Amino acid sequence: MGVATNGSSAEPATALKFLIYGRTGWIGGLLGKLCAERGIPFVYGAGRLENRAQLEADIVEVAPTHVFNAAGVTGRPNVDWCETHRVETIRANVCGTLTLADVCRGRGLVLINYATGCIFEYDAGHQLGSGVGFKEEDTPNFVGSFYSKTKAMVEELLKNYDNVCTLRVRMPISSDLSNPRNFITKITRYDRVVDIPNSMTILDELLPISIEMAKRNLTGIWNFTNPGVVSHNEILEMYRDYIDPNFSWKNFTLEEQCKVIVAPRSNNELDCNKLKMEFPELLSIKESLIKSQMDDDGMIAIFSNATTFSVPLGSGHSPCAASATQLKTRPRRDPIISLAVRQTVSPIANARIEKSTYVRGRNNHASTETRTKTNGGRGRAVGGTNGTPRPRLQCP
Repeated sequence: MGVATNGSSAEPATALKFLIYGRTGWIGGLLGKLCAERGIPFVYGAGRLENRAQLEADIVEVAPTHVFNAAGVTGRPNVDWCETHRVETIRANVCGTLTLADVCRGRGLVLINYATGCIFEYDAGHQLGSGVGFKEEDTPNFVGSFYSKTKAMVEELLKNYDNVCTLRVRMPISSDLSNPRNFITKITRYDRVVDIPNSMTILDELLPISIEMAKRNLTGIWNFTNPGVVSHNEILEMYRDYIDPNFSWKNFTLEEQCKVIVAPRSNNELDCNKLKMEFPELLSIKESLIKSQMDDDGMIAIFSNATTFSVPLGSGHSPCAASATQLKTRPRRDPIISLAVRQTVSPIANARIEKSTYVRGRNNHASTETRTKTNGGRGRAVGGTNGTPRPRLQCP
């Protein structure tokens, strides 16, 4: 069975059926919701990526037109986990991805593979602030983390599969600021952050594009980020201006960062001209973050459509309660756009708020204005990219 020609027209939307791997992951979950909203039939794969027989069974049972891979190991709480779990990382990120690609090729199916752009770092030919980004054909030069090594390795091998569309995702962001995997959410929880411009992926805008890429049967490597770069400080400034005017943060240097993390982190700019030529409507990273622009699909900018976790006020309230509480949100300073209202509970679990001046369920820091006490347990630290963690409490 032959693979569809790269860039050829796919079958009409009514004939589409997607098989998605990564049901429990952030991107996989968002992709399923997006398909449901658009009326595209989809099924989450039951097989493990490294088990060829299970993958074959999934494809026979589902009979998909396209396969999406959003599964893999990134490490919990962060990529430092991969440094001490190398076999597990190889099994998922290398063996599993290659097995899925091979099974799909044998069945004549295009595989949309959500990969990473964290396989490059600024160098003499791609200097910080130069505006010169790494292109799809450039050889990865970042070997600082074992996670990135496995991703670079599998990307090189996947070049031999003409049915694979490799999407280099970086520092993904969505309008759901409650998700701990969201890059904005991550860095707001760090005590200190490194301020370096980077290419990033706005999922609200780019996930729909990945579906369109499947429809067009596009394959090969694609830098899957919004054009341009944005720094950590710029994002935190937007967060302060649009979400929480009381928010503050501290910076530290790369040298200082290296003392508190196991593996170095990737910092780079990716050249998105290839993606921009295919999808001219693609917004730059800063436009996508803050501009109040709405397209035909009803997608609006991240900070104007943000949903956040808050703690319902009142002494003794348990944020782990099963019932959600209607929360009030504060309009941003620009009166044109206001924050969305969401029914939810706080990400801080086992905590009670003693004073009603508490604004954000962000940490367990005590101050003269606000004090958060735990109802058991000291919590654990949560780490991530380019920063040190703020302590966060969790549900038992």
